[in-house]
Amino acid sequence: ENLIINIKKKTIFYEKDGEMVEILFKKKFDFSVFLYFMRNYESIINMSNLLNATCSEPEYTKDSLVEASISSIRKTFLNLFDINPIKAFKKVGYRFSLGV
Repeated sequence: ENLIINIKKKTIFYEKDGEMVEILFKKKFDFSVFLYFMRNYESIINMSNLLNATCSEPEYTKDSLVEASISSIRKTFLNLFDINPIKAFKKVGYRFSLGV
């Protein structure tokens, strides 16, 4: 409820301690992966679905691109909020959740 996403401007703001903090990602692709996670909040998403949803030509894209993006998103949230919002489920996929 404290998250504001502007898809057109590709900006994300989060309220922290009464102030609005912009969440900045290093690469544009990270925003696409983050947005897909938000659209599927708390669902377990497999790598194939992530690739199909975020890459224009997923058959030519390696899993490592998405894995690097997931790592970048984790680092951003760890730095800003001291939380890891993306949990890995071995041989199943990933889940984004800000809950405990």
